[in-house]
Amino acid sequence: MPYKFASISFDDILKRLFKSSYDLQCFQKLADQYYPSHDAKLKANDYSKANKQENVKLLRDISEKCASLPKYADYRREDVILTIIYDVVPDKWFRTIFGHLDKEEQLYSYVKKYLKRQFSDYRVIDTSCTRSRVGIRYADFTLIKKHTLRGYELNSFDVKTRLGAFDYFLNQAHDFSKFSNYTSLICTAGLVLELSKKERKSPSEAEELFRNSLEKRKISLFIIDAESGSIERLVDSDSSDDLDDKFQKRALHELGLIK
Repeated sequence: MPYKFASISFDDILKRLFKSSYDLQCFQKLADQYYPSHDAKLKANDYSKANKQENVKLLRDISEKCASLPKYADYRREDVILTIIYDVVPDKWFRTIFGHLDKEEQLYSYVKKYLKRQFSDYRVIDTSCTRSRVGIRYADFTLIKKHTLRGYELNSFDVKTRLGAFDYFLNQAHDFSKFSNYTSLICTAGLVLELSKKERKSPSEAEELFRNSLEKRKISLFIIDAESGSIERLVDSDSSDDLDDKFQKRALHELGLIK
């Protein structure tokens, strides 16, 4: 099966890298790590004269070689390229390659359209600016569905793009779970890659640990690719163990669903 990083196919990542024209710098940095200085320069010169199809092969080959270095122990060759992209490309192209945006608010329109389409039997409420007067901490979007016999079901969806903001998300998620039946995180592949650098893990390992951590806490994971506008669910969650009927009624009352 073709490799994907946080829902983005590796072929698409390479296409975006070549579009940025920073593929030569990525190749040069990898060549510098694997070959003696003189040989690295010759390899980079050959790369600069090759066509795009040849360059794709050359970039994959050098990443395969570098994956054998102690620095990249337990890295896939794709992990090596992802790491070099992170180190080399400027912020503008990092955002393009990994479908990333720096401000959560920039993703709200994509998210709202997706939620309305995929959860058409729910009422979608933008609660990103809602300030509770009854001790409720709302996510960016709250989805509500009324069941005939079981009363209301609430789903909280929170958007995160900055690593610093993610650091306190898990505390937020615990608050969401008190009044929401389900909690979900929506983030970008760029954030997952930044997390791998922070944790000093390979991108693949960091993504796996990230998924497992959320699944353990019963949090669903959705990845948004701002470049294509697509959103994909990567982790399904079970219903909350912390649901408190009193908190849920407070939220429903404050949002105008019950009196």
